Amino acid sequence: RPPSGRAAAGGSRGDRAKEQSRVAQLHVPETGGVRSFQLASLGEGDSERLCVNDGDEFCRLLACSPDAGVKVVSIFGNTGDGKSYTLNHTFFKGHPVFKTSDRQDSCTVGAWAAHDPEHKAVVVDTEGMLAVAQNENTRLRLLLKVMAVSDVVIYCTKAERLHQDMFHFLADASVSYCEYFNEDLRSTAQRIGFKYVSSVGPALVIFHETRHTQPLDSDSLEPLISRFSPPTSEQAAAEPCFPIAYSDVKYVGSKFETATDFGPLRAAVINSLSATSVRLHRPPPIIFEQLLALNRKFCGDLAAPVWGTFPHVIFRCQCRCLSCGLQCLETVGHLDQQRPHRTEQLLCTYSLKYENVEHVCQACIRRGKRNVVVKTDSRTLGVVWGSTYTCSDCGVVYSARPLSAEKERLEKLRPEYHHVWSEPLAVVPSSGYTARICIDQVKKVAAMCSSVAEQPVAIASTAMKQVNAWSMPSYWVPDDLITACRACARALVDADAPGGGGGGG
Repeated sequence: RPPSGRAAAGGSRGDRAKEQSRVAQLHVPETGGVRSFQLASLGEGDSERLCVNDGDEFCRLLACSPDAGVKVVSIFGNTGDGKSYTLNHTFFKGHPVFKTSDRQDSCTVGAWAAHDPEHKAVVVDTEGMLAVAQNENTRLRLLLKVMAVSDVVIYCTKAERLHQDMFHFLADASVSYCEYFNEDLRSTAQRIGFKYVSSVGPALVIFHETRHTQPLDSDSLEPLISRFSPPTSEQAAAEPCFPIAYSDVKYVGSKFETATDFGPLRAAVINSLSATSVRLHRPPPIIFEQLLALNRKFCGDLAAPVWGTFPHVIFRCQCRCLSCGLQCLETVGHLDQQRPHRTEQLLCTYSLKYENVEHVCQACIRRGKRNVVVKTDSRTLGVVWGSTYTCSDCGVVYSARPLSAEKERLEKLRPEYHHVWSEPLAVVPSSGYTARICIDQVKKVAAMCSSVAEQPVAIASTAMKQVNAWSMPSYWVPDDLITACRACARALVDADAPGGGGGGG
């Protein structure tokens, strides 16, 4: 006999004291016989908690021996699809072991369990999905943990056609079992002394009941396989298949006439319970310890799902700033109405790729006016040697040279970074790429020298003059503006001009 949950589970003294204070709720049918009890629920703060303290209490509530071999059958589906009613008629001959209700409120909260001694099964009824809950993610995590300890899973749906939410849930459950639950289930069972643990998940039985449409052919699973999306791009080219966590998949379809026929479902479930080639019967304390281990490891607060985002997806402009990533707040088609893009933040972050900066005249800002200056680059051979910034009111505000101080630029210009809503057709080279551009242009000049003699000389002379002007301080007057001697005011004569030689001043 494996040890009880209280001794084997470990944990802190506070956790064990908290577990001892839990009392499982019971549901005893008026007709007597098998009773059900609450196995797990969503406690304060919508956190999952087990309502059973240890393995001994679990066996006592099931009214079975700790050494008995059983399998777990759990049922899942949306709220109002008759999960409790289905279990009562499949395992207990219609006796109301699990509570049913004709009211709008959910009659099953959390997870409830009962023992079926005839089929050696622990039958678990679960809370319906899509029901009102404070945190749907927490409820989903509880359902996935219950599914992980199950040997046979019934997904019950009452719809004219299979809905996509069923396929999403079953695919997510497969990923959860393979990536998060499988290793913990094996280690917990082996730690207690149960060595025969399957690495394959539960068998899946889809019970589909319709009223007006014909259900699928039970012998053909191709329509179901095609609805499951491949989890990875590598498997997209492979042959479609069911999620790998399920050891077997069966489809049971039933069209409601005067009453639901649970015979085919009962036969499919009993067939899965009797199969021992993949999953063996386990003692009830092992089942409890596995569920307890999963509940202790995967717990804590979860962020609630965000609702109300659908209108923003289909009605809001889908453009995003290429620099900061913010989405436009305007509606779709606002550009046709001559309304520009708009975000929560007026200014953006700087991106060297898009050069999304514009400068504002500081002098105009101090006068209460905002004027964007115009930048004009000085180029020779495609190389940017400097830039001038011109304000519409103040004229030339600043002349940028490589030796210019950053403090002087900030005193005259204020940079502002704007949003970039579309990829620019061509990015203007900035001064940061001057070295690379200069090398490229020198190579071009060298190629021109082999065929043209005078043109490279003129180009080189112009380039040297530009370099000379570039290296001078800001207060230096350009040579072409010096026409007279500063001391005697006599006009200066160009020595290279005809008849201009010999003069002195």
